[in-house]
Amino acid sequence: MHLQRPLVAVPATETARSIGRLMPWLGIALAGVLISTSPVLAEPFDFTPIDVPGATLTQPMGINNSGQIVGFYWDSSFQSHGFLDVNGTFTNVDVPGSAWSEATGINNQGDIVGVYQTSVSSPNVISHFYHGFIYDGSSFQARFRLRPMRR
Repeated sequence: MHLQRPLVAVPATETARSIGRLMPWLGIALAGVLISTSPVLAEPFDFTPIDVPGATLTQPMGINNSGQIVGFYWDSSFQSHGFLDVNGTFTNVDVPGSAWSEATGINNQGDIVGVYQTSVSSPNVISHFYHGFIYDGSSFQARFRLRPMRR
């Protein structure tokens, strides 16, 4: 015959006492976590702002192992342009004939990928076509076309 223990309700005061007995240990554990993740003990690092000169917004999007950074920025008319940053020297990465361009990634060989937009206008419709590109430093290659947006 198997006898079951009856369920016993533990008074709230007993639960509070149990938690109270654990509090010093929880405090010590928390202090250990805080000390081990303290900025004083963290590896040193340098923070370098990335700001395209004259831009109203700069958004880095990718970096390779050489520290080359790509992204996009808005000029004073809020037009989006791609950029490449090599040791603080900025180069535009704009697909010729595009309405706007954005560089979104760079590999260790320096090939840049991104997106750009072209516009086709007619009296009744303005269509915007989005394309992907690869830029190898000398020429752009369109890689795909995304769905158009119509207004």
